[in-house]
Amino acid sequence: MSNKESFEMAEDKLEESIGTAQHYIGCAICEDCSSFYCNDCHQSLCDQHRDAHLKEEENKQHEVVLYIDRRIRLPVEKCTIHPTRDLEIYCEFCKDPICSKCSTSNHSNHQASDLEIVYNNKFQQCKGDLSKIGEEKLDSHKERTEKDEERFNLTRSAMVQRAEEMKEIVDNVLSEMIIELGAMKDLYSKETEKERSKIKASIEQHKKEMERESMKPSSLLKFHQKLISQALEKEQNPVTDYSAVPIFMKGKEDKKVILQQFGEICWPVKELNSYGHKEAKNLSQTYSPLGKEREAKSRRTNSLCDITGAPSIQFDVKKEGKINICTLAFHLSVLSSGNFWASNSWGDLILFDKEGNVLKKITTNMVDAIGYHNITVEGELLFTLAESKGIFQVTGELTTSRIISCEEWEPGAIYSSLLNGDILVGMNKNKEFKVTRFSKEGTKLQVIQKDEKGNNLYKSITYITENINGDIYTSDYTAHSVVGVNRSGQHRFSYSGHKSQSEFHPNGICTDKLGHILVCNSYCSWFRNFSSVHLLDIDGHFFHFYSHQINVQGNPVLSFWMIMTH
Repeated sequence: MSNKESFEMAEDKLEESIGTAQHYIGCAICEDCSSFYCNDCHQSLCDQHRDAHLKEEENKQHEVVLYIDRRIRLPVEKCTIHPTRDLEIYCEFCKDPICSKCSTSNHSNHQASDLEIVYNNKFQQCKGDLSKIGEEKLDSHKERTEKDEERFNLTRSAMVQRAEEMKEIVDNVLSEMIIELGAMKDLYSKETEKERSKIKASIEQHKKEMERESMKPSSLLKFHQKLISQALEKEQNPVTDYSAVPIFMKGKEDKKVILQQFGEICWPVKELNSYGHKEAKNLSQTYSPLGKEREAKSRRTNSLCDITGAPSIQFDVKKEGKINICTLAFHLSVLSSGNFWASNSWGDLILFDKEGNVLKKITTNMVDAIGYHNITVEGELLFTLAESKGIFQVTGELTTSRIISCEEWEPGAIYSSLLNGDILVGMNKNKEFKVTRFSKEGTKLQVIQKDEKGNNLYKSITYITENINGDIYTSDYTAHSVVGVNRSGQHRFSYSGHKSQSEFHPNGICTDKLGHILVCNSYCSWFRNFSSVHLLDIDGHFFHFYSHQINVQGNPVLSFWMIMTH
């Protein structure tokens, strides 16, 4: 049998094996199981026919290997220069497959190799690399999913911890109310004891009167008649017994308020970035049971990830009534109605309506100051006065009153918490800075000043804000950094800008509903930095920044934009 006939028979057997289940590969010549393969003839061989194949003179130089180590037959591909010729040679110099005619013309002086051998080597390399890459990807995916599983557990633990904290708050409230009830009971006991003493005194008086009247029968009879008359009078005119014991009036549970105080589950910035904003938004709604409900309740028209520029605002020098308006607005506090308070470089606080009409002006001594006023959840303006060492409130009736005295400390930046209404104030005394938390009623609750090693956290405090998890962030213009602490005052991170900008001058700072942190980097003409907004994740890691050629001291434009989009 010739090589050509053997090859054709092998081809037929190979075609038969495709799509059919076989327990072994049949020999190309007989039906026995083949363990060998001739790479030159591209046919499978059994033990007997392998020996016979190699004994033939024309086959002595053929490469016969184990079937598992066989060489794949080179796929047929025509030469683009000589369409009638197949590509079967590999030019080592040009690194290209060529045909036999190309090898005698353009590649005549180039070293050549058998394309089939090169093809098989590359095929095996691709299989190995693909297997290695696949294993690495699977290992990486496994590692990431394990870490994500840990993060889910941490999130669950944080929620359980928050629930325990709220339970502890309820327990504390219960303990305080029990103490209050005990005090009321003590007062009640004192009053009832007085009443008991009066009753005893009355009984003793009647006994003495009876002893005195018993000396005469007639007097005793009159006394007895008197007692009966008094008893009948009480029966005819009974006194209604209103209990003086306090009762407990059960409060009404408000799920919205509880949910706001408890917190919410949100996707971190890094995960949002890996999907793209629209996909991440859909992902968040898909996996969050409350996603659609929250989206319907609070829909934001523009996404932070779609920001292309900041709106501008300019106050012209003019007079509204008798009120002078400064051109430069240093800081804005926006009401839910759309009206807003603006402070200028002269220390004026001016209330504008949505059309820009002036409604009221308050003159303060806070010249060239920023971040010293804020709006409460109830819509009332809070502002600080450093020289007066006090915190003041402007009510809806536009009346101003001092609500907190800061003693020897000078208050500056202020923020009213959206979570619980607490007031966060940056304070300074002899260039020593701290953040103090007050309740809405003015009770001092917390002081944040030093880290765990006893070092001062702040060199200055320009702005203060709070995140959805209770973290407190301050912009420190002197230290060129943003300082983040948790709700307990423990230092979490310090952010000192991005390497793409030569200087970092943080001013306005706020957060959004996903926990992103936005920081205004103000213009610095010395280093040719333009105003920009740095976007950080909830852990203070840089995410993105939006740069604009705006030269405004204190970033009132960007601060206004951040507050309006918050």
